[in-house]
Amino acid sequence: MKVTEIRLNLVETDNAVKAVGSFALDGVFAVRGVRVMEDKNGCDFVAYPARQNERGKYEDLAFPLSKELYYHISDAIIAEYRRLKGE
Repeated sequence: MKVTEIRLNLVETDNAVKAVGSFALDGVFAVRGVRVMEDKNGCDFVAYPARQNERGKYEDLAFPLSKELYYHISDAIIAEYRRLKGE
């Protein structure tokens, strides 16, 4: 599977969310609500759409099942985020 489209909007806030958007796989499956986040060490990562369960814990609604696909998607989204930031 290939990431065929990424749409991100930069977010100008003081919290950990740096961008929000969507991506498509092979032009046939789209995921909306992904976020580029910054952890407390300043490292960027991708957070998938999630909802809070009855215990108050967040569960991802859509996510890659293989490590390879996870890194493929994350690398593509982070690269687009950095391109938009001008890095």
